[in-house]
Amino acid sequence: MERAPETGRASSFCARSLGKRLHDPGAPHVAVRRLEVSREARRVHERRGLHARAQTGPQLAQVVEIAAERDGLGDEVVGGRGHELGQAQVHRLAQAGASDDGRQLAAETAEAVFTGGGSLGDGQKLYADIKGRMDKLGRDRDHLKILPGAFVVVGDSVEEAREKRALLDSMVHYDSAISSLSVMLGTDASGFDPDGQLPPIPETNASKSGRQRLVDAAARDHLTVRQLAQRVGGYGGLSFVGTPVTIADQMEEWLTTYGCDGFNIMFPFLPAGLDDFVDRVVPELQRREIFRREYEGRSLRENLGLPRPKNRFFEG
Repeated sequence: MERAPETGRASSFCARSLGKRLHDPGAPHVAVRRLEVSREARRVHERRGLHARAQTGPQLAQVVEIAAERDGLGDEVVGGRGHELGQAQVHRLAQAGASDDGRQLAAETAEAVFTGGGSLGDGQKLYADIKGRMDKLGRDRDHLKILPGAFVVVGDSVEEAREKRALLDSMVHYDSAISSLSVMLGTDASGFDPDGQLPPIPETNASKSGRQRLVDAAARDHLTVRQLAQRVGGYGGLSFVGTPVTIADQMEEWLTTYGCDGFNIMFPFLPAGLDDFVDRVVPELQRREIFRREYEGRSLRENLGLPRPKNRFFEG
């Protein structure tokens, strides 16, 4: 089976070195005005532009133009002066998506993987799969960090935290929730019985891993379409709802049983949700010595423990 178009194109982009050239320190001055990796990526690049560090000289920009043409990107990569990147500003390559193609792309090229969470068992399987693929490719496991999104609701008791979460979910309007569910499933859910079980969902172009997580959650938790839609309309991924101690317990289990390398923390509201986590959960994590007390360096790369890539094309 061929890779999905967006995954195959991203893989080709990285495998043929152009993507890594643009991220390598010392690469030519190039401005990426439009990269057709996906429609979303194209919109981002058109709106913002992407710049990489350069050495001066038209011949170096021409190298990138030739590579771009060879890789099927036409004249969308052009020479020009870009913003210089300092020593601590080498881009990280991140991947999102848990399809088979996405996992392979992550193992081959990524330094961080953003996942949608799910159960601990699901996280452990994903972790073992991607890290195992890295082993086969000869990559160091520590050179890629798997970081699931985690929605955190803190309370003085588990019951209070659950009440907070239930209140948040109840505020999701059904029309909005069913629209979100339709997007996630890749099929129109507005005709489903709101108080019935989720019917069989056909294969679509929607995220395979995201769709399957919803189907599994509906079956596991015996959710009606309405309940599933409310969960999706709020947040349907990995969540830690409880006291600082119970939240730290769950995070520690994920970290110590190879479910992930860390988390992308999401908050139910700001700034109070952030304050609750920083002031109440972080000290508990530090007490267990599973969260830093000081930053390791000045950059995200250093704080993630990722090595700085060598320049493969312009050494010396």
